Amino acid sequence: MRKYRASRLKQLIFPQELIIDKYHVLSRKRNFPAFWQVKEESIPLSKLASIQIFRGLFFSKLIIENSGGPYPIILDGLWNRCASEARDLLEMIEREIQSDEDISGLIGDVDEGLSGQSFIEGDNPPPATPAASE
Repeated sequence: MRKYRASRLKQLIFPQELIIDKYHVLSRKRNFPAFWQVKEESIPLSKLASIQIFRGLFFSKLIIENSGGPYPIILDGLWNRCASEARDLLEMIEREIQSDEDISGLIGDVDEGLSGQSFIEGDNPPPATPAASE
């Protein structure tokens, strides 16, 4: 599971999160002042249509469109490096799904911890699973 958070000043207290796991892409945002309300949008990985990035000087807007509905996931305020990493990861997952390969090595186990900041800071992605040599 990979987790990215928006880093803008206006989203400092309740940042919007993008969570990518084996099955779907999830956007989670808490509302202000009703912080107990959470808006979640989810797109199954098999329904991804396009991924767009609009870059600014430091921050990017990431738009993930689905093929099954009119409402895309829009995450505004990602660092440029994190937006590129999320796009590259989603494109790699799309290629793996189209070739019917196992994607667990790309994303990791769903039960892996969310507490690590390394996912948010944009560390290098995990190495791809090695191909079986004959």
